[in-house]
Amino acid sequence: GADVNTADVIGNTPLHCASNKRFICAAKKVLSLDADHKKRNNKGTTVLNLTLVAEDQNGLEVIINLLIKRGADVNIDNANGEAPLHYASDKGLISAAEELLSPGADINIV
Repeated sequence: GADVNTADVIGNTPLHCASNKRFICAAKKVLSLDADHKKRNNKGTTVLNLTLVAEDQNGLEVIINLLIKRGADVNIDNANGEAPLHYASDKGLISAAEELLSPGADINIV
């Protein structure tokens, strides 16, 4: 079968794409096939960070919860040193920030 962690030319895996586009069913499916939520794309961006930069915020909390349940590090930073809480704070995503803080995102990281 196909490798669910195969990346495209910019380093995004199917999980990066599904999470960023809020394709909840697709994200669940690739996670059930052991997609690596820790994998970074060519810019050093994690799945969780890429999830927070999307323009469409519908389903954001669902995707965050899926990733957290799989063990995503809520304090992991990207190549620029920005953690998921940075993104949530910068965009004013209060409910996303709460989802990140609940499992232990470091409030002093911002």
